[in-house]
Amino acid sequence: MVYGLLEWGKKNTAERIQILSAPFLKVTLKQGVLPTRVRVRRWGRFLRKKGVTQAVLPSEFPYREELEKEGVFPVSTVRLRWEIAADWAEQQLREKNISLPEARVAVQAEVLSPEVVRTVTELALRHRYVWLSVPRGGEVLARRLSREYGVSLQLERGKGSEAVIEFYNSGEEGTAVTLRLWDETQPLPGLFLPPNQDQQLPRGAERGQLIAAMRSAALSRATAVRASLARGELAPALAAVPWPELLEKAEARLDIHKEDALT
Repeated sequence: MVYGLLEWGKKNTAERIQILSAPFLKVTLKQGVLPTRVRVRRWGRFLRKKGVTQAVLPSEFPYREELEKEGVFPVSTVRLRWEIAADWAEQQLREKNISLPEARVAVQAEVLSPEVVRTVTELALRHRYVWLSVPRGGEVLARRLSREYGVSLQLERGKGSEAVIEFYNSGEEGTAVTLRLWDETQPLPGLFLPPNQDQQLPRGAERGQLIAAMRSAALSRATAVRASLARGELAPALAAVPWPELLEKAEARLDIHKEDALT
């Protein structure tokens, strides 16, 4: 899949480029005589004809609606939000001077997906009190975390959690830290790649969208593009947990449900 990349410049151009092996169709928009909205729609039609349906936009781009009318949408950052959820919650708790080991964190999900398993595992390794609200599979995950890592996972929600991580719109009121991972209007934290990758990123682009696009492309190219919330570092939990091994056990939700039904 080729993503679009829009930027402001001195002349109108279109060219195919690669950023960390990820292919983009870059469109440079010039401030001209025609109203900007008209020109944006023209370039939106151009991108759509080239097969582009998602694009990385400039920061604070005010013409999203014009692009969407032509069938070109901002790159989704939902999966990126899933990946950084545990580190994001920890960062927010630190900023509010809340003790991390004692902080009570609740996770709400509709399905026990691999992303939920990963987030809950990261949290359980860092916090004493972690609650998971999910219709099925929670008991199996709790047993596995206890058996394999010696950590506990609560399935009955306690009162007064300091952080809530929502994988879907639960309609719950916010707490001290509320991460609505489904809501792309919630500002992302600062995201960084390793220095040798970070310096190759174009300036002025919406960073979350750019990293999300590159990560999506990397999955099909076996190219490592890993974002962290600290400059020049990888999130500590990423190295601490054998993710392939753990996710292999949880990847097929039916297997979890089968085990749950048999026990």
